[in-house]
Amino acid sequence: MTEQPGTASPEPSCTSCGRPLAGTDHRRCELDPPRLCPRCGRRMRVQVLPLGYRAACPACDGDAARRPR
Repeated sequence: MTEQPGTASPEPSCTSCGRPLAGTDHRRCELDPPRLCPRCGRRMRVQVLPLGYRAACPACDGDAARRPR
């Protein structure tokens, strides 16, 4: 059986760049809104607001991340 695109991997990955968290510098990623859903790994709909952002995953159907700035 092949892994379907967008399925979560067992290794934790960055929600901005998608690379594994271990052994990689993600300081720049902390400044950007997340692009990938932490639950399923699919691309999220991201809306940048004056005081932060709103990100929602179309597959998980809800706000996966919301952080005011």
